[in-house]
Amino acid sequence: MLILRSYVLNKHSQNGNREVQSNLPKILKSERAISPILATLLLIVIAVSAIVVTYAWVMTFMGAQSGTAGTLFQIQNVYWDTGTNTTKIDIQNYGTSIVEIVAVYVGVSSQNTLDVTLYTDVEDGVTIKVDDFETVTLDWPNAFETMWTSGEKYYFKVAAQSGSPITQGPYTAD
Repeated sequence: MLILRSYVLNKHSQNGNREVQSNLPKILKSERAISPILATLLLIVIAVSAIVVTYAWVMTFMGAQSGTAGTLFQIQNVYWDTGTNTTKIDIQNYGTSIVEIVAVYVGVSSQNTLDVTLYTDVEDGVTIKVDDFETVTLDWPNAFETMWTSGEKYYFKVAAQSGSPITQGPYTAD
């Protein structure tokens, strides 16, 4: 019986192969596939569009990086003027491009600072030329406190129009 079953299986598989072989010319002559020319054109279009997208991304990234590369500045000195109830912040530009200061923040920790730009002379922006420095004046009372506390440590953050803001401190109030 084993021989008969194996004979039957082989007979069925041979008949199945004959049906596929007889239908093969019909499948190859089918017009449902795309031609090699269209396939090549489609691959070219996909490749060119990928190149264009990559180029656009790289140019945008490089433009943003090169625009901020020359923006280097730091707080040189902070001093408190008790006669006028102001804090003077000296900012130096040591980069290769002009720096436009647009915001000033103050706080008692470097992570927790409050925007006090409205209480400074930065409202319209302060321009600092290359290798130069400017003094920003912060008036007290302001949004942070009514008056600085002598001996208290303060952190100052300065933001430019381009580039990352810098936070420096602590500076001890007089």
